[in-house]
Amino acid sequence: MQRNIYVTAILLSLFFYFTGIVSGILIFKYLTEESEKKIKERQVEYSYISMIWNSLDCNALERLKVETVRDVRNIGKEIVNLEREGKVNDDRYKNLVNEYTTLSIKAWILSKTLKQRCGKNLKTILYFYSVPCKKCELQGYEIEKFMEEYNDSIDVFVINVNVTDPLVKMLKSIYKIEKTPTIVIENKSYDFITYENLSKLFEK
Repeated sequence: MQRNIYVTAILLSLFFYFTGIVSGILIFKYLTEESEKKIKERQVEYSYISMIWNSLDCNALERLKVETVRDVRNIGKEIVNLEREGKVNDDRYKNLVNEYTTLSIKAWILSKTLKQRCGKNLKTILYFYSVPCKKCELQGYEIEKFMEEYNDSIDVFVINVNVTDPLVKMLKSIYKIEKTPTIVIENKSYDFITYENLSKLFEK
């Protein structure tokens, strides 16, 4: 119980950080390799998002989340196609992975916001992977099988741990991600998990 309170507090801090409310100190702590110009651009972006989100009611937030999840899935399909074509070193692929990861985090935070602010009973999976990673490929198959059955009731947000984004680093720190694949469900981390065990977790 105490750990859940601690994790929730951290996640709330993460949300405020993402929306530009937390000072730039955290950004410098987790992103020393980014240029000052890029950091300032991030702060402006998060502040802009903060102004928009704070003005939205629950219905508007829900629509925004649905649209973001849709965009994530469309980009994900394009990424899979490029991987099958062996184009993982192309700039197009790298840019799509970055965009996919950023949108996934945005959708995940929207889900957290809806749950906390609007009382929505949303079920989510946060999935950390890397490339290359054979075990991640197998985990991906298990998740795909799981989503075929639970697609309408559970959202899966996929995070590439190699993406150099401040929020990726923050999430890795919060959940102590040291290897891939790792799956986070209700603030608890799991290593490789099968379709059957995923189903059991969500049937509880």
